[in-house]
Amino acid sequence: MTTGSGGVIEALWGSITKSGDASSLRCTYQLAENLRPLLLDIPKDIPIIATHSLVGLVAVACGFKNVINLVIDNYAQWFVIVPGILLSKSLAVWIMSHASAGAINLVQGPTNYAMFHKMGVPTSELRLAGHWVPYDIVTNVWHPVLDKPLRILLPVGGAGAQRKFVTSLLEALADDIKAGSVQVVLNAGDHNHMRDAFEASFKRMGLSTEDVTVFGDIDGVHNFCDE
Repeated sequence: MTTGSGGVIEALWGSITKSGDASSLRCTYQLAENLRPLLLDIPKDIPIIATHSLVGLVAVACGFKNVINLVIDNYAQWFVIVPGILLSKSLAVWIMSHASAGAINLVQGPTNYAMFHKMGVPTSELRLAGHWVPYDIVTNVWHPVLDKPLRILLPVGGAGAQRKFVTSLLEALADDIKAGSVQVVLNAGDHNHMRDAFEASFKRMGLSTEDVTVFGDIDGVHNFCDE
């Protein structure tokens, strides 16, 4: 919604989402302390792969030895990191009360990696992993099938942001889609406002209901994959 509004509203929301400083991390860790009972009975040598820093913080607070945090954003800020000890010129040393070591934080880009290192996150707790892309997509991306259109996956996650960008890209591909040289797979979860935006774009593109297939559940997705 803020992306669509633009101007002052988008700028204000952007400043809020980029203000995950050390205080935000401390607050998240305090919440993680309260959630420790959820994991206390699980053997501590079991690997934990966290897709959100809160989960990683809970695991570290419980004493798990093998915690991997998939850093959720490409904007470097304390809130998305699961550290053991934070060292920074602008941040006093803070040692987690139950953590002898932090997680291994996997970042998606070299700029993010460099910024975290500059902020004081130890090199031992950082790894440059690259973008989160399923193995099957990576291994098959350069193996086009003859007589098949180029398939483009456009996922919209989180709060359903980037509506304007995704619909603009979709409409820019209108000629290729209608010609059959490009097939777009839109993954918008249960965001009704995104579905409404897509349907409005389809009309502007001159597509009919026969040109669009909607999968309402996971079984439909599996059937599509088997075709």
